[in-house]
Amino acid sequence: MGTKFKRANAKQYKRVKQTWRTPRGIDNKQRIRVRSRPKVPRIGHGTNAETRNQHPTGVFEALVANARELEAVSEGTAVRFTSGIGVLKKKALVAKAKEKGFKVLNE
Repeated sequence: MGTKFKRANAKQYKRVKQTWRTPRGIDNKQRIRVRSRPKVPRIGHGTNAETRNQHPTGVFEALVANARELEAVSEGTAVRFTSGIGVLKKKALVAKAKEKGFKVLNE
């Protein structure tokens, strides 16, 4: 993927989770980019333009909320349905997506 950014003091304290938060504080060594400290995300750490917004399987994915949006999806794209869809509507859309040959990411 790329660089895994670590939260400041995450190793030092059990209560501090690993999830990234930007370092704040006037004496924070990670904020002032001391060489021995973990990296801080900046411009240039972005992902490759060709692989950006891809599913880990290697296909691009489209977020679909209704049948009209499903019709607009291009070939070779994976489909993910929004969480606000009801059970009956989702069953119908999943059937239609399978019929068209799309990979459904959240059935």
